[in-house]
Amino acid sequence: MILSMTFQCRLFLLAVAMGIAGGFVYTFIISAVLLTGKRMLKQICDVLFWLMYALGVFLVMLPVNCGEIRPFSILGIFVGFIIFHGIFGEYVLKITNIVYKACLRIISVLTEIVLTPINILLFPVKKIIFYLKKACKNVKNMRK
Repeated sequence: MILSMTFQCRLFLLAVAMGIAGGFVYTFIISAVLLTGKRMLKQICDVLFWLMYALGVFLVMLPVNCGEIRPFSILGIFVGFIIFHGIFGEYVLKITNIVYKACLRIISVLTEIVLTPINILLFPVKKIIFYLKKACKNVKNMRK
């Protein structure tokens, strides 16, 4: 299939946009994984990301270009990644770290809000169990 120059330029720009979007998603996922500090999780996420990203690129190219992925499309994707990491990557990484830390604080506060009444209600039960254990220990010591 012969493509016009205009159509090829549009495909290239679409590939660049997919590269920028992929760079954003990759940075977002990797920053979340790096906060956990687990190397194996990062490797698994890398493999899953690239498999899903390749599928996404194919699904976008399927209706636009009959599923043909041309060399300039691959180049456009790489250019998009480079543009993203060169211009936005550092800022997105900082923002995602701030967002993750804020989410962790919110979850911590919500957990404390939920668990505090439960702990207050369970405090008398814990005291009773403590005294029962102590009494059982005293009974065992008396039998000896």
